Amino acid sequence: MMTSPPPQPSPGSSDSPGPRRSRAPWIVVGVLILVMLVMAGVGGCVAVRLLGEDDQASAPASTAADDAPADPTDRLLYAASSGAPGASWDDPAPFGSTGMVPLEPGRAFEITIGEPAWDVEPTLPDRGGEAPPEGMVYVEFPVTATYRGEGTAIYDEIVSMVYLDATGAEHDEALGVTTKNPPEELPEFTDGTSAEFEVVFLLPEEDEGEGAIGVGPAATAPEGRVFVEAG
Repeated sequence: MMTSPPPQPSPGSSDSPGPRRSRAPWIVVGVLILVMLVMAGVGGCVAVRLLGEDDQASAPASTAADDAPADPTDRLLYAASSGAPGASWDDPAPFGSTGMVPLEPGRAFEITIGEPAWDVEPTLPDRGGEAPPEGMVYVEFPVTATYRGEGTAIYDEIVSMVYLDATGAEHDEALGVTTKNPPEELPEFTDGTSAEFEVVFLLPEEDEGEGAIGVGPAATAPEGRVFVEAG
């Protein structure tokens, strides 16, 4: 006996399996989204970096004055190591500048050199009134020293001063020469104490207005000196 084949679903029937859909479009979309996210992240990093570089470029460059230590007792050492004016004899600080001579942290002398008097005739007790050599003159520099810090300090034992002529040659204070107010007769300084005195050098007469004064701690000389124009 023959059996009839099972009925086939009609094309419009809900039982029809229909065509099988491909997943490829969704994979492509996912890959595109991932690429966009990566590009956005990289772009953000680049933007942040560029903004940082732009901020650095637009910021004003610091100057030696900006970088100088706030503590005045450290400024002399800063000048001597930074190339700022006053760090060398051929680039002295302007005439009338105050040089800081640090003794130790928190203790220092402020030294200001006044207008020098050339070709003076100070008292010469150890030379019997000996005249200066040919081509040389005695030059007297008025000095004002102020002590800042704890305890006491004796100027003549702590501070050293030299004159450097136009060639850079050093001249020490003239030995055996006294003035009205010699530094070796100064009393002990306390905080805020100021004193005025004179220092005399024997210098080439043609050097007037050309040299510089170097002043610094006697314990480290010549290291640590600051230089100012000598008039």
